[in-house]
Amino acid sequence: MKLNTKYLQLLSDRTTPVNLFLQLRNQFAEILLLESSDYHTKDNSFSYLCFEALSSFEASKHR
Repeated sequence: MKLNTKYLQLLSDRTTPVNLFLQLRNQFAEILLLESSDYHTKDNSFSYLCFEALSSFEASKHR
């Protein structure tokens, strides 16, 4: 299977990941925003917008 990954680096003072998420959720049925940050430093903080899933999983309490 070949995966295609596209990325775009934006300055955060103009567009936030939440704003992009809110705009894209009207265009895609299932979309996910993942953010990583260390509150002690502003370095190495990443946001991922995920859509058009290739697979999924479900967790439940039932065995």
